[in-house]
Amino acid sequence: MDAISEKQNLKHILYLASLFHDIGKFRQRGKMSDALKNGIKDEYKFHISENKSGLAHQYVGAYVYSKSKLPYRDTVSAIISRHHEQLSNLNSEPDVLVKIVSLADKLSASEREDYTAQPDAKIKFMRSIISSVSLNNVEKVKFYKKVSKFSEALEPVEQAAAEQISVEDVYEKLWS
Repeated sequence: MDAISEKQNLKHILYLASLFHDIGKFRQRGKMSDALKNGIKDEYKFHISENKSGLAHQYVGAYVYSKSKLPYRDTVSAIISRHHEQLSNLNSEPDVLVKIVSLADKLSASEREDYTAQPDAKIKFMRSIISSVSLNNVEKVKFYKKVSKFSEALEPVEQAAAEQISVEDVYEKLWS
């Protein structure tokens, strides 16, 4: 493979890893079957036990991507599974793509109030970043984006309304 093709492949890999690095959050918020959970545990048992993170979204996402028909499955899945590693642990040349995705994720993580959710915590919709923006330092009502397929344009809802919806069922519908 020539240098131009290799560079193009790396751009494609970075694009896909960036786009799908948090896909595990969407799958995780649905009702995951025992077969899916066991497949993820088998695939990432060393990482899961080493990090004591259980079925963290990065492993769910890596597994989902690895089972897809999308290109560069091995490389993109590896990046997805590692995008929350300590940056100081990422020192080799192949780790550059992981670092880029990790840094971009950290910069864009404003929807997360607390990254480490408790296992029994209620699943929530993601908060619209627009509901956090205030030009005059006045606290705004938080709006939550209802999840839908791209073909459906749904209006954001206020927190009280969002809490009345079975979020787990809504996310699961994305996978069926």
